[in-house]
Amino acid sequence: SERRIGPIRVDRHKNSSQDPRVMRTSTSTLTLTMMSPIAMITTSLCGRLRRGSVRCITSVSCSSADEHVDPWDILQDLPINDGKGKDELRIPLPTKLSPTSLETFKKCPQNFFFKYILNMKTETTPALARGIFCHSALEEVFDLSAEDRTLENLQNLFRREWGRNRRVEPDDSAYSVLFRDDATKKYNLDEEIEWGTASIDLLENYYRLEDPSSVPDPNPLMREMWCHGSTALDDDTTVTVRGKIDRIDVDVSDKIRMSIIDYKTGKKPNFKYSCETNERIANEQFFKMRVYFWMLTKMMENTDGRPTLPGDEEEGQRKFRLPWILSERIEESLGRKVDRWTDEVELTNLRLMFLSSHVGDRAVEEPGAATYLDYPIRRRDEEFAAIDEEIRSLVGDIKRLVDLNDTRAFEHCDWSYCSCHQLRAG
Repeated sequence: SERRIGPIRVDRHKNSSQDPRVMRTSTSTLTLTMMSPIAMITTSLCGRLRRGSVRCITSVSCSSADEHVDPWDILQDLPINDGKGKDELRIPLPTKLSPTSLETFKKCPQNFFFKYILNMKTETTPALARGIFCHSALEEVFDLSAEDRTLENLQNLFRREWGRNRRVEPDDSAYSVLFRDDATKKYNLDEEIEWGTASIDLLENYYRLEDPSSVPDPNPLMREMWCHGSTALDDDTTVTVRGKIDRIDVDVSDKIRMSIIDYKTGKKPNFKYSCETNERIANEQFFKMRVYFWMLTKMMENTDGRPTLPGDEEEGQRKFRLPWILSERIEESLGRKVDRWTDEVELTNLRLMFLSSHVGDRAVEEPGAATYLDYPIRRRDEEFAAIDEEIRSLVGDIKRLVDLNDTRAFEHCDWSYCSCHQLRAG
């Protein structure tokens, strides 16, 4: 259903928890331009578990106070080890993974171990918060009628969500750690203003790339849609992969052509290196999108033209089929029923929508502008087989390390920005 919002008013009283400077924005008229895709990337690269020196994990940092604990002390508290003695403890195999966790394992097995086996968390960063709130605004703007999808309302959706989560006084919320001095923990308003200004500038970049009021119905077909797929190893170990797709668009002019879209608040990679390096960067960027393609293809195979309605079957199986609302929207646009999804629907493109780019990127017309990066699916069966094999290989590698039951088996990476260095003691 559509709803209308106007500019969000700001409480300017001295005791307000929202400083008015954070909420200020220009409402000048923008010249809207559409930018065509700038890259067609069709490479495929299978990741392999990196080999190298192993840093022994004797302790991990699990708090801001740098308290170091033995990983086995954490493992002892997991359900799989309930009631077991120290010599009987096991490292559990995660049976529910995500595109992000698989990507983490590809890049750094040790970081995967910390985050998805020990369930250790790192603090929320300004960049992560920006991504969360920009994604929220880009999702909710399509709840508005076309005439209300203005830049001002888009940016106000960001402000509103940030206003709900902003914490000037420290508490135990995830966003309470933002914009605080490391030593005094005092809130730094200037840092928040700089962060907020840069964030709403990203949304202006998006608006110059795509005017949401001109996106044709029925698009976006789906927003923030959960997808599920499962893979089985030779020993009958089954692992579920699930993730949330930012957006699905569809073209039903003749055949049903579906595109998966992911918003990226980081900068588009600048492909200025050797062909080999550029290929590696491109494949890293599209790995998670290819996993989404794999999950959506599996869901279509499991649906066979009959959408899943509540009560059709038990909840555990229903999630592996297409949601009924997706089917309903496509069939309404077509004016007919879809008999077999795998025959009538083509997943044709994976699109990364970057809200910023490097100033020196020659592939972008305007320095720092938002742009697209596309991965066309030309041979669906071959593409599916390739990513299916890669997922099975990654899950197999995870299980192999888990079966060793040795915390030192999960190797760390050498990337200085990886959180494995923050979580690992010493």
